Amino acid sequence: MNVLNAAGFVQMLANFGFPIVITFYLLFRFEKRIERIEHLLQESKECPGSTPTKEGKDE
Repeated sequence: MNVLNAAGFVQMLANFGFPIVITFYLLFRFEKRIERIEHLLQESKECPGSTPTKEGKDE
């Protein structure tokens, strides 16, 4: 496949573009969750006697 012509470029984008877009989407989603977990762990270190709730606040 020749990448220099437009058809070859479009074919490569179609073959590799979609999986890459999905990968980045999932990475960004998981990044938000990981940051939230890190925040909850930091809170639990600061207050060892408390239990964080689902919203991240103490009961």
